[in-house]
Amino acid sequence: MILIPLQVLLIAVALVVVLVSKFTAGGWLSLLFMGILVVMFLTIRRHYSAVMRQLRRDTVRPGDVGVNHMVLVVRDLDAATAEAVGAVRSIRPTELRVVHPVEAPEDDVPYELQERWRRFAGGMPRLERLPRGTGGLLDALRMYIARIDRAPEDFVNVVIPEMVRPSLLRYLLGRTELVRVKPGLLREPDVVGTDVPAPTGA
Repeated sequence: MILIPLQVLLIAVALVVVLVSKFTAGGWLSLLFMGILVVMFLTIRRHYSAVMRQLRRDTVRPGDVGVNHMVLVVRDLDAATAEAVGAVRSIRPTELRVVHPVEAPEDDVPYELQERWRRFAGGMPRLERLPRGTGGLLDALRMYIARIDRAPEDFVNVVIPEMVRPSLLRYLLGRTELVRVKPGLLREPDVVGTDVPAPTGA
C-alpha cells in the first residue's frame, strides 16, 4: 500500500480546488504553462540520461570529439563578462576567438575598449569586430561561425555573457536580442550556446 504524506495530499486538494474555481478566470493558462514546463523538463532529462548511458558504455571517450572552437561575445566589460572570462579559462579551449559587436561593417573596435579589454582579461586574444548589419546579432554570429575553418567532427561553442534582471518581464523586454540569439544558435549544426549570467540589481 502506498502512503501519501498528508502535506502532499493537502497541496494536491488545494491545487484541484483552485484550478476548478479559477479555470475560466485564467487558471487554464497556468495549466498550459505547467504542461509545457513538464514536457520541456522531461525532454532535457531524457537527453542527459542518453548522454549518461553513452558515457557509461565508453561510447564517447575523451579526445574522440573534435576541436572546440570557442567564440566569446563581449558586449560590455561587466560582471557577466568577468564570469565568462573565468569560465573560458577553466575550460581551456583549443581555439579561442573574442568578438565585439559593432553596428556597421566599416566600424572598428574602439582603441579605448581594446585597452580596457587588455587590462580586463590579460592574456586573452584581442577583440575582433563582429558587424551586426541589418540582420542583428544572431545573423552576424551565424555568418561569423560559417567562416570558421573546422573539420567535420569539430564544434563551435559560443559563450554569451549577460546581466540578468530580477524581473522576468523586464529581462524579456530589455534583452529581446539575446532571447532570440540563444534558441537561434540551437538550430545551428555542431554549435553550442553557453549562457553565462550574472545578476543585476537594476
